[in-house]
Amino acid sequence: MTRITLVCGSRKPAPGSTERSAAREMLREVERGVRAAGRDPAWIDLREVELPWWDGRPPEGYASAELDSVTATLDSSSVIVVSAPAYWNGLSGPVKNLFDLVGAKPWRDRTVAGLIVGMNDSSAYAGEEQLRQVVSAVGAWWAPHSMVIGDPRNRTDVSGLRRDLRRFGGYVGLLAGSDAKAAS
Repeated sequence: MTRITLVCGSRKPAPGSTERSAAREMLREVERGVRAAGRDPAWIDLREVELPWWDGRPPEGYASAELDSVTATLDSSSVIVVSAPAYWNGLSGPVKNLFDLVGAKPWRDRTVAGLIVGMNDSSAYAGEEQLRQVVSAVGAWWAPHSMVIGDPRNRTDVSGLRRDLRRFGGYVGLLAGSDAKAAS
């Protein structure tokens, strides 16, 4: 069976803060759609792992068990959803750091679907373009459909957004192959 991995690129909340991460909450809705499609996805949450900052070494040069685990999870996946925050018209640093750290090998020939959550529309669309370029540079295939959400706090139809995120999860399940059932 094809493995799906969901990557949350948000480091929120900051220590001592109770503010939730929109990128993480939305990825949880995508997960519901993936599960409805008959899949049990793996998770990588950049808030929960302590990854070093990339300084030019290859992944094995860091002697980091968490980096090794993240790399192994990506390497065993065929479809990867990256939930990427975008601020100030750019992709968040932790997401780019992940790509820099693990290098191209675990991404090569994988399908990557983007869930880009921006502080505003401009940041979200700029973040999508940057993520698409990075995904292409590491040899992965950018899925034909991604979700781009500018400032989710201004959404008035929250139930509609949740429905769309679950549908996106169903789409991701379909990307994983014919052994997944379509999500309703």
